[in-house]
Amino acid sequence: MSTMNERGYKAYNPGLICRGHKYEEDTVYKKNGHGICCSGVTHYCVNPFDTLDYYPLVQPDGQFSEFTTVEAIDEPVTGDGRKFATSTIKIGFKLGFKGFIQACVDFLYEKTIKEMPKPEDVDVSDGAQIGSSGDDAKIGSSGNGAQIGSSGNGAQIGSSGDGAQIGSSGDGAQIGSSGRYAKIGSSGDDAQITVENANNVVACVGKRGRIKAPVGTWCTLAEYGEWIGEGCPCICVKSFEIDGETYKADTWYTLKDGEIVEVPEE
Repeated sequence: MSTMNERGYKAYNPGLICRGHKYEEDTVYKKNGHGICCSGVTHYCVNPFDTLDYYPLVQPDGQFSEFTTVEAIDEPVTGDGRKFATSTIKIGFKLGFKGFIQACVDFLYEKTIKEMPKPEDVDVSDGAQIGSSGDDAKIGSSGNGAQIGSSGNGAQIGSSGDGAQIGSSGDGAQIGSSGRYAKIGSSGDDAQITVENANNVVACVGKRGRIKAPVGTWCTLAEYGEWIGEGCPCICVKSFEIDGETYKADTWYTLKDGEIVEVPEE
């Protein structure tokens, strides 16, 4: 059930522009509409992953879409439980790319941990919600629309259904998906993500991340500099499409020295 002061996420074209309107951070906007599809409302999603259904992670010109947190001031309405509308909304602050991926991971973890599976649990039902906070978890799902969140190190996650949303924040994760239309985000270091079907979006924004995917997959990788003070700064983020020419299918890629490079099979 949606309520006033509900928090969520909103996506934009570069410059915080949505449907021709430029928004500003930390600002309240009031309109006069009341329906989910009318012009006098502002739309948002509670699940940050769902914003990617309306704005791609990477625009056709290669620029990143932009994302902010939001708060619904008036009571929101929804037709499908994924896209919400409210007449009064507060735009929060813009999330950096890594911040957006972390928000996706955190959302799935918080949502799915309520029904934590046993180790090596496999769920075959559609719409499964699986959460794990322990290290070395083994999680499998074969149903469509699965939501899987993991915060432990060394997780092994597999999904074969369509429309999976998978988030992992632990180091050393191994994530595999053979379904279509998956959205996969990993913020831990040394993650390896492989997908077997096209029309997926994959973001691996920890240190030394690797992605292997078929033609038609959009991939994002991050690179970090040397340790400074309390951490290693992110020095480069790049997105690319596996097109079968510049970037080959079923080949491991990582980001090194600002360039997308192949990683030899071990």
